[in-house]
Amino acid sequence: MVMESRSYDSSREKPLAPVSREAARTGQPSLEMLVFCCILTLAGIATVNRITVHASHIRWTPCPSTYPASLECGRLAVPVDYNHPNRAQISLGMVRLRASTPRALGNLIVNPGGPGNSAVSVLARQKQRQLVSRNLTLHYNIIAPDPRGVGASHPVRCDADVASRRVPGYITSIDDFDKLATWSEALGKSCARMTGPVFYHLDTISAARDLDRIRRALGDEKLNYMGVSYGTQLGGQYAELFPEHVGRMVLDGVLDHSQAGIDSLMTESMAAEDSFHRFTRWCNTTSKCAFYSRDLPSIFDKLVDMANEKPIPALGCHEGVVKACRPDVTGYELISQAQEDLSDPKEWARLSRALHEASEGNATLLSPRLTPPNESLMPSNYNSLAHTAISCLDWRHRAGPRAGNDMLARLMAARALAPHTRGINEMLEIQINCIAWPAPVTNPERPLSRERLARAPPILLANSLHDPSTSVVWAVGLREQMPTAVSIFRDGGGHTSYWDYGHVQKAMDAFLLNGTMPEDLAVYRS
Repeated sequence: MVMESRSYDSSREKPLAPVSREAARTGQPSLEMLVFCCILTLAGIATVNRITVHASHIRWTPCPSTYPASLECGRLAVPVDYNHPNRAQISLGMVRLRASTPRALGNLIVNPGGPGNSAVSVLARQKQRQLVSRNLTLHYNIIAPDPRGVGASHPVRCDADVASRRVPGYITSIDDFDKLATWSEALGKSCARMTGPVFYHLDTISAARDLDRIRRALGDEKLNYMGVSYGTQLGGQYAELFPEHVGRMVLDGVLDHSQAGIDSLMTESMAAEDSFHRFTRWCNTTSKCAFYSRDLPSIFDKLVDMANEKPIPALGCHEGVVKACRPDVTGYELISQAQEDLSDPKEWARLSRALHEASEGNATLLSPRLTPPNESLMPSNYNSLAHTAISCLDWRHRAGPRAGNDMLARLMAARALAPHTRGINEMLEIQINCIAWPAPVTNPERPLSRERLARAPPILLANSLHDPSTSVVWAVGLREQMPTAVSIFRDGGGHTSYWDYGHVQKAMDAFLLNGTMPEDLAVYRS
């Protein structure tokens, strides 16, 4: 979500790896991730500027002893630039969980979203919270590769001081816009310097081509794939590029990359506002809410306005320590941090307590985390630096003398449609982070080719009707680009549906395991 401070939070994309709430909020990596980081990151960096013939196989080796014994670790060399495939390479890191039954169905590649989520990290914590169901682990070899720029695959590195600099996260004036442009350019230049040439080739098209290299290295004719959230964009673009190699593909929490920037911002603004209203209605009906029977929308609006005038102290945050968070919280930061819990109804009681504490003068639970100096070398669950670097190559930037006023106009419209959440959402974050990004857009938003996708087998799309992050509008939009798509929906809120462990998960598993496709346009209660 958007943050007025450019602090990067490890818990934004939900649901994610099974870590504690404090670990998710502070972004501190586990010991095993630090060990794995040192091995895989250094291996990836070592290959970057070397001209070699690409490897045709994955080098599987035992993982570090701190990892579950059931996992194998692998690496595959891929081109930095697919326009020049025989030049510099990077090394992709991945883990494999072999099928429990000897009669396996083959390989299933998974992506947990983001962009910036480490599939390696998520699958490593499979026992704490399942990335995939037990039925899938029985019958498939689960392959979890980190996309380029993420975790074990040459992670994006940027200047932590610039990343944590407090600049406006919401534009109310041309001065705000200019400050953001200066910051965006400085951050991007630091990322380019510290990440190397792959910084200019982190787009989703390149990541999709990486998936096909993995498929070929595994010796598979077809790619079986499950992607959630951003992973649906990755899967959709793979299907367009390689329709003849699509196997069983399920996409959950659908991102539509065809909408223009203004349309995406308005769509996500309305989805976030819908979730806010669902949260406030819940508060009116349950004593678990700290604002039970009170006018929460008015209280929330006043709290945001007060925090924008004078930031609310975060008494549990202290500068100068590794897991420091902001010592105070602005209103726009408050909205941004609150949306993390809005995306998961199971966290609504906690969110109500956090807002109640903030109303009494302590916003610790809503304070953005500061980026530690060595975060980019810690492939924990999520890397917001990678999120920005990838997104800025996938979405057009506003530029020119009218860009500032155009952004002000967009936010005026967004606030009219979403008066409580005010247009603050992930799409706004992308648009303001990328204002002056020093890398050209290489995968701009556009509809996928229906002609090419008509050659793909049936693809299963799933979405909740009240998803605050990937609107049901996007799910319908992607469906219209995919002639073979079958759509199912969950009548509920929260971001994605697979990890609700309900009927939608069973339908997705049935398709992946047996090829049994559910009824098109079916709506499930869970």
